Amino acid sequence: PSGETWRGKWQRNDVVAKVLSIRQCTARVQRDFNEEFPKLRIFSHPNILPIIGSCVAPPNLIVLSQYMPRGSLYNLLHGANGVVVDTSQAVRFALDIARGMAYLHSLERIIPTYYLNSNHVMT
Repeated sequence: PSGETWRGKWQRNDVVAKVLSIRQCTARVQRDFNEEFPKLRIFSHPNILPIIGSCVAPPNLIVLSQYMPRGSLYNLLHGANGVVVDTSQAVRFALDIARGMAYLHSLERIIPTYYLNSNHVMT
C-alpha cells in the first residue's frame, strides 16, 4: 500500500521510513505484517532493494529501507528534476528491472502477489 515517506539516518546510513497507509491497525493486521515482513528481508540480489527493518507501533506500520537519492522511476520520469532518460539509460533500467523480476520469479512463492509499476522501481 501507499503511505508517507520520511528520510532520515540510522546507524550513520541514509534510510527511508515508509509509514504504510492502512485504514485500521487491528490485531490481525499487526499479526499479518509481523508474519510477512521477515519474508521481505531475505532478498539478496543486486537489483532488489533490501528492507532494513520494520516497526509495528499502532496505529502505524513502518518499513525501513535504504535511501535512493533519485527516488522512484516514476518520479525520475515525471518529476520536474531536469533529468533526461536517453535510450541507453532506459535499456539499463529495463535490464535491471528484468533481472530483479527474474530473481523474484525464480523463488518459491513466499510473498503475496504484487504488481510492478514505476512507483515500485527505485533508481
